[in-house]
Amino acid sequence: MKRIDLLSRLILAAAMTAACAPKVHVENMRCEYVSSPLSVDVPNPRLSWSYSGTDDFTQAVYVLSVATSEEMLDSPDVWLSPEVSSSVPFAQLPAQAGLSSFGEYFWRVKVWNADRSRTLVSPVARFETAMLSPSDWQARWISDEKDRDADDAPMLRRSFTLSEKPVKARLYVSAAA
Repeated sequence: MKRIDLLSRLILAAAMTAACAPKVHVENMRCEYVSSPLSVDVPNPRLSWSYSGTDDFTQAVYVLSVATSEEMLDSPDVWLSPEVSSSVPFAQLPAQAGLSSFGEYFWRVKVWNADRSRTLVSPVARFETAMLSPSDWQARWISDEKDRDADDAPMLRRSFTLSEKPVKARLYVSAAA
């Protein structure tokens, strides 16, 4: 009987501790103001995050990690910022991060309050880059040779055969305004 009573008290104490623990989370991870964008076309994108929860947390310092895979975030192969003293949940990747065109990147941020008594780690977010250099454009302009103000819009299409099933594909399209 005593063993059950002790176990009940331990469970109750753990539940009360968890219920009283501050609850704040990093959320709303964005790159260029979009969640998980597929075609970021700037070499040093802006990253932002926010906080939610029932607890007051004021960011004082952050460290940003960017990698080419989620598994690499503990030892990032793209960018690991120094500790940045800032209360603003915002960072901009520097040019030396060296993002590549058509790359897939994963990022997260670790933040501390002023006395470093609290640390939060964000969820992992991702983004993909598009063409970052004019030399990336390798397509030709196509047209039906009509004036661009013509009433009827042309349907341009082309069939092709692939030798293998694609693992991933992305189509970049531009049009005259």
